[in-house]
Amino acid sequence: MVDQEILNSNVSIEEEIYNFEKGLKDDGSDWTGFPQIDLKEDSQCIYIRGISETDRWHLIYYTLTKIKPATPIASLVYYRVRDNLIFSKHSQWIKLQMGYTEYDLIFLEGVQFLGEADQRVQEYWMQQFKESKKRNKLFIVYSDCLPEDLKNMPESVVEFFESGIVVQLKSSKG
Repeated sequence: MVDQEILNSNVSIEEEIYNFEKGLKDDGSDWTGFPQIDLKEDSQCIYIRGISETDRWHLIYYTLTKIKPATPIASLVYYRVRDNLIFSKHSQWIKLQMGYTEYDLIFLEGVQFLGEADQRVQEYWMQQFKESKKRNKLFIVYSDCLPEDLKNMPESVVEFFESGIVVQLKSSKG
């Protein structure tokens, strides 16, 4: 499994992608079915449904090799919704999260859990999605359901996900 701390290390993304792809070949995994995605200037969201949580993490690096953004990606962040719901009850949560606006590419994993978050958290992410259109930020969203099946989610958020590119994946392992 890819080390989740690698995004904070001094290893280059190119080197990590090489190591990741080599690891996939070594353990018999095959992601050749992942589509090449050429983003248009107005694409701010890629919504990826399917496969396991572990495979989604592995796909981060592979995704970077397959997506050709309209503007270069200088910085990225990986955010797991479920892990952070507990912290949303703290008053400093919104202030701490504002740092994410500095990133060009935001991986948002487990977006289906956003419907369980309190109103402050949902409003924060709705604002982030709106701002992404203005600032040419790219969201890559991983979920276990299609956008229209998200529960307790504001309609504007579902529309944001549906307006992007929706990809359904299935691991070659079955």
